[in-house]
Amino acid sequence: MKRMFVLLIALSALIITPATLASFEWDDGLTHTIDDPSIYQTTITLDDGVVNTPGTHAEIEETGVASTIYLYNNSTLTVSGGIATIIQAYGNSDVLVESGRLDFTYALGNSEVNIKGGEFIMFSAQENGVIYLHGSDFELNVDGTVTSLSYGDKLSSFAEYDGLLSGTLLDSSSVNDIPIEIYRTEAGHTADIVIVPEPCSLVLLALGGVILRRRPI
Repeated sequence: MKRMFVLLIALSALIITPATLASFEWDDGLTHTIDDPSIYQTTITLDDGVVNTPGTHAEIEETGVASTIYLYNNSTLTVSGGIATIIQAYGNSDVLVESGRLDFTYALGNSEVNIKGGEFIMFSAQENGVIYLHGSDFELNVDGTVTSLSYGDKLSSFAEYDGLLSGTLLDSSSVNDIPIEIYRTEAGHTADIVIVPEPCSLVLLALGGVILRRRPI
């Protein structure tokens, strides 16, 4: 009887705290901040079936926690900390990741995902979605063949479907053998993962161009 009573108390605790299992659908074209750790395991959907211009925007800050975030149409998301298990971007949505932990990151439809920092488990670009990786010293391992990647390189040029990516992101976070996949479901799809240089590299490239232009013939 005592064990049954303890079980009932545990079950009642789950019922009393439904906020941890809540879901949100935002399609109002406004900005919403995700910074409350009490929304752990929450599903968040932006602009599903609604086209806002500009789209609904969400921000995950240091203490924010979400299980899955779906972006549709023109919605946008900025991640400056916190945790999200899955991010799936569809339509013309845009995602910017500066830090935090995002386990599985998907760019689908015509979406764009810019990754400048953070911790990850997998990158997936599908249909016409593009993931831009900002950083340096990237290498791609495809079936044991390792290729050093340069600015502007598209991983589709080296991996027909998948591989393992290593390198350093803009915030100095390390990417170590993270699985990547590029999945073009139909002919004409342009899904890809692209390497973007660090700002200092851009400056050096610009200076190099100036020097070349000034060099006498």
